[in-house]
Amino acid sequence: GHHEALKTRVSAFTNALLAADPPIVGLEESVIIEPARLHITLGVMHLDKSSSRPPSPTLASSSRQESGEASSTKTVADALSLLERIRPMVLDALSEGAESLNGTLRVPLDTIGVLQTDKKQTAHVLWIGPRYSPTPRKLDIIAMNNTFREEGFITETRPLKLHCTVINTSKRKGKGRKRIAFSRTGIWESEAYKDITLSQSNPMSDSGSNAHAETVVDFGTWDVEEIQLCEMGSRDLLTGAYVSVGGIRI
Repeated sequence: GHHEALKTRVSAFTNALLAADPPIVGLEESVIIEPARLHITLGVMHLDKSSSRPPSPTLASSSRQESGEASSTKTVADALSLLERIRPMVLDALSEGAESLNGTLRVPLDTIGVLQTDKKQTAHVLWIGPRYSPTPRKLDIIAMNNTFREEGFITETRPLKLHCTVINTSKRKGKGRKRIAFSRTGIWESEAYKDITLSQSNPMSDSGSNAHAETVVDFGTWDVEEIQLCEMGSRDLLTGAYVSVGGIRI
């Protein structure tokens, strides 16, 4: 959420979705992720409260699937120490290749898709992110998910899905309100969606059987300069972003 231009582009898209006519079923402002809170999560850890720093942070990139849980014997200080130890490996991975420019990691947000779908053409999560690659990319290599698993910080074994959540119905506000899905077909048929897609195909044309289909878009390519440890659910009073308890420059 540190790139002002990215926040502007994503906000323009989500505002256009909210203004769709007819309205998109299940879509309202409270389920839209605030621009300052956009992030790519590299892993989730539950850290011991005995740490002098805030507990339960996520490991995230600063452009920033919550993907795992970890042993309660680990502390924030332990996680930050490991992050510092593997920093040389990260810098080495960035030293050459097309995905980095002068040693800076560049992440393309060139795909859009949905998660938590059903056969009623609805979904609970809309995301953007880097396109799927059958071979490891630099972002996959430096995600460090395996390192934090090996050290006992992350116990989730499912493959990491690198993405940036744009809509999440778990954020729906209102006392006693259920988690109501949004219409994915309503999104695909909206002018806002058509304006950002680079493919003419409808990714959800198979009546729900293609639940994880992705479509090519162009939200730009962005430099990632930090990997941060952020407290889940936290909020900076000034910016609205997650509160970072530490991290490394890359």
